Amino acid sequence: MGGVQEIMRHRIRAAWVERSPVLPSHAKWGTSVKTRPEECSMSPVITVHHLEMSRSTRILWALEELGTPYELEVYKRHRKTFRAGPEIKAIHPVGRFPVVVIDGQAFAESGAILEHLAERFGALAPTDPTARVHYRYWMHFAEGSLMAPLLVGLIMDRLRTGVPFPANAITGAIGKAVNKQYTWPQLADLLSAVNHHLAAHAFFSGDTFSMADIQMSYPGMAAIDRVPNAREAYPALRTWCETMKARPAYIKALEVGGPILPPSRKT
Repeated sequence: MGGVQEIMRHRIRAAWVERSPVLPSHAKWGTSVKTRPEECSMSPVITVHHLEMSRSTRILWALEELGTPYELEVYKRHRKTFRAGPEIKAIHPVGRFPVVVIDGQAFAESGAILEHLAERFGALAPTDPTARVHYRYWMHFAEGSLMAPLLVGLIMDRLRTGVPFPANAITGAIGKAVNKQYTWPQLADLLSAVNHHLAAHAFFSGDTFSMADIQMSYPGMAAIDRVPNAREAYPALRTWCETMKARPAYIKALEVGGPILPPSRKT
């Protein structure tokens, strides 16, 4: 049906309700909306709007780690464009994933959602001052530094795989040149710093698993999966990724939300 996505509703360890407590189209983002009285008695009512094969898997993982019930709305990507449809704009005006609605209030941006959950539930955030410094740094490093060159690499890959013949010979050559001159050197510097930290610490906040590990999971796993020779060049990061993938809550998140990464096409 063109760009219209299929939306699947799942029941995730919570009582089924007829209507998710989401913001109506006339409500402004960030405002609270009253739900039915029986919903208000539950503490809290959480609905996750999740795009398949995306960074929003981190939110499912966090909720599984916290052991709190939630409802899940899964949005399918368009099979040709791989883009999300416009439906999420009814929940949040920017129209990006993930969006989480907690007791009628919408939250967006993965890092902000994870920090809110940590504060709300009093878990998965260190209290030690030194660990807190590491925690805050890596929470912001994930999207502020590491994701940008990874996305450039993905776009350059699309210049090769998403353009028809014979133009793809030209666009593919451009993509490879950009990756060689910019993407891979940038990632080498960033991933070396990540690997250095993980060689000295079990987790990103130090000795304890935290939301920082969840936030770093997408770029960290994407790097190991997509960056040439990353598995050999960054052994501490590779080991950390394997440790994260073995966590029961991570496994459960993938069971309910699907794989975190789209199929790999290394250039």
